[in-house]
Amino acid sequence: NNADNKYHGYVSTRQAISESLNIPAVKALDYVGLKKSKETLNSFGINVANSDLNLSLALGSMKNGIDMFSLVNAYSILANDGINKGWTFIDRIENEQGKPIYLREKFQEKVASAEDCFLLTDMLKETASTGTARRLNDLNLPIASKTGTASNKNGNTDLFNVSYTTENTILTWVANISG
Repeated sequence: NNADNKYHGYVSTRQAISESLNIPAVKALDYVGLKKSKETLNSFGINVANSDLNLSLALGSMKNGIDMFSLVNAYSILANDGINKGWTFIDRIENEQGKPIYLREKFQEKVASAEDCFLLTDMLKETASTGTARRLNDLNLPIASKTGTASNKNGNTDLFNVSYTTENTILTWVANISG
């Protein structure tokens, strides 16, 4: 079901993403297929175990979860027009004379088309302007965003937000909100 326990009928992909609707996500995964979805997620650096290949994957349900670094990197690929540039906290270290003593090795791999990334990013911008991340709209920046929750039988336990521009990708995680 959806988080609001309502069925919204036919909705656009844009609305489904913006409002973080569960039913359209599950139906889309069912249509695309588990095998193709796993291949796509793997190309974005998100490893999916065979035991996780079921329709709850559409909602991010994975036995061992996903590490935050992989999640941020996957969204940064969207921001980089489908190119995985890898990421690091340090690009360069210089000595006292300004000579580089360390330069990050450049890495690039094309994993998705720029057109597909543009379309998805455009839909995720709707999330930041009128959807579940609409508080970001006050920043007046072209932000793409996706929210999510983790839960157990007692309700929501964690809140997530991954947002990006062409310059930066950031993940915010609020853990153990149920106390």
